[in-house]
Amino acid sequence: MVREIRALERIFNLHDADSAISRFRIDHRKPPPELRTVLTLAERWSARTLGAFDPYIDGLRALWEESHLLGIEPAAASIEAALLEKTPATVNLNAIAKGWIVDRALDVARNAPRAPQTATINAGGDIAHFGPDPIVVGIEDPQRPYDNAAPTTTISLQDAAVATSGPAHRRIGEGAGAANHVIDPRTGRPADGVASATVVAPDAATADVLATALSVLHPLAGIELIGSVAATSALIIDDDGQQFRSATWADR
Repeated sequence: MVREIRALERIFNLHDADSAISRFRIDHRKPPPELRTVLTLAERWSARTLGAFDPYIDGLRALWEESHLLGIEPAAASIEAALLEKTPATVNLNAIAKGWIVDRALDVARNAPRAPQTATINAGGDIAHFGPDPIVVGIEDPQRPYDNAAPTTTISLQDAAVATSGPAHRRIGEGAGAANHVIDPRTGRPADGVASATVVAPDAATADVLATALSVLHPLAGIELIGSVAATSALIIDDDGQQFRSATWADR
């Protein structure tokens, strides 16, 4: 599993100048099959979420990061230009690639000659499991995102994956002026209103991408989206601490 994760990281790691995705963003050459697969999957999810998720987001993210360093808000014209820039140079697959990598690594474990009966992979909060023995996963309280804080709730996870998205641990800038790192691809501005979105799905890629989309959508719209995706459930917590649960969340 570890070997598979490391091999795929060399394709999708944006912090590695020699990774396949970094080279694709610079020279626009034909990407390797794995990158093409995830990019196609991301574009399908962009259409299905009506743009709440968008793989061509890095121009907007860079614009907000640069503007924050200058202590100003990006000009409306700059935001509009970044919204229209959907080129290889702006591809960012972080919100789906991590889950996809987890799925591939779990497939390796499942299909190994001496496959374990039960296996779990936890990659920075994206958790996938298979086997007859379920695990208990705590869902962080976004109002108290501390290591020693009690979870807001727990779920039983078996033959499924879970992912959580929200601004608790990652923000653009620091201090009172810090902005949500999740950018709304429809407006070009940092998303607001949702403190955390947790999605349980049959695979980690689906959980990953939907958690990001639900961090952008109004909670009621997010719950409606989850209702249209088979075998998924969600818990959304808004900025006031109110919880929105899909009809299937109780099954968890």
